[in-house]
Amino acid sequence: MDLPDRGLGLSANEGGKQTLAPQNIGVQHGASWIFALLFAAVFVGCGALYLIRPANPDQLAFDYMAWRQLAGEAPYHGFINSDWPGVIWLHVLSVSVFGLNLWSWRLLDFMLANMAALFIAGIVRRSVGGKAAFYCMLLYPFFYVGLPYWIPGNHDMAATHFACGCLWFHQSFLLDDRRRFQWGAGVLLSMAILCKPTFAPVGLLLLIQA
Repeated sequence: MDLPDRGLGLSANEGGKQTLAPQNIGVQHGASWIFALLFAAVFVGCGALYLIRPANPDQLAFDYMAWRQLAGEAPYHGFINSDWPGVIWLHVLSVSVFGLNLWSWRLLDFMLANMAALFIAGIVRRSVGGKAAFYCMLLYPFFYVGLPYWIPGNHDMAATHFACGCLWFHQSFLLDDRRRFQWGAGVLLSMAILCKPTFAPVGLLLLIQA
């Protein structure tokens, strides 16, 4: 017996179970493509704007230290800097992969920022719902690129990228009670601390909560 659609796009198969009609499946696929193109446009557009922003003094200093280290100099030799080595290692990575350009660190940092956006969206989806996570992913690149030029790309924000991942793994541990998630939280928190040691108290808070 054919079941009435009632505007839901449902049809019945041989077992009498309701399934989405083919035309509705096509609509869903079309919407998925629209969302994918929208995210791609945001990613490419914000990334292009970020790459042409002027470099802040922190970036120039760390790029220089990374260039010296790749040239064979010992870390911190010939340059006075009190920051921990995590962000210098990230600049070494950006120079090694993309060359010594003003946009090299911006590109790696933008990739890390979008990694953080994925983690934030995952936390928001579990806490509030999928719609909030969607807007989070859509708006975060605009927010990050639109910050004053000194803030994006400095060592505080590099540490924040990793801290977002740490919180996602810790939330996964609390919800699923799988201790392997704590390994991910520990690794990312360690990277955050190596970029900015003031993130260390976060580890104590996570231990208390665990």
